[in-house]
Amino acid sequence: MQCGGGRSKADRVHHEGDYIMSYARSDFSESMDRATITPDKIDKVLAAWGESTEGYGEWSGGFLLKLKDGRFAYLTGWCDTTGWGCQDRASIDYFDKKPKLSKCNNEEAQWDDAPADLNKWLADGADHDKIY
Repeated sequence: MQCGGGRSKADRVHHEGDYIMSYARSDFSESMDRATITPDKIDKVLAAWGESTEGYGEWSGGFLLKLKDGRFAYLTGWCDTTGWGCQDRASIDYFDKKPKLSKCNNEEAQWDDAPADLNKWLADGADHDKIY
C-alpha cells in the first residue's frame, strides 16, 4: 500500500509552509498493525497529526489514544515514498494518565483534536476495506 495513499477529500489536510499536514485511515491502520495494537483495545482516538513533505508519499504522524483498559497510548508511524511494507516503522508508548500533546511529539505538530473519521472507523468495526 502506498504510504499516505487513499486520501480522499474527507481526509484532513492542512497546508503549513512547505509541509502538508494530513493523515489518512490507512496510515492509522498501518501504524496499528506495525505496533501490534488491535482496534478492539482502543476506546477512542483523542487527537491525530500527520505530515508529508511532498504531499503524496513519505509520511510521518501520530495518534493519541484512549484505551479500553483506562490507559492512554501514543501511536506513531512513518513510511517513505515507496509505501507501507517497504521502509516503515511504528511504535507505541503507554501512559497511566493522559499526556499533554506537546509531550507526545518533540516537534511542533499540527494536531487534529477531533479525528471523527478515525473514531467512526473504529466504531464501525475497523473494516480495512470500508471506504468513507
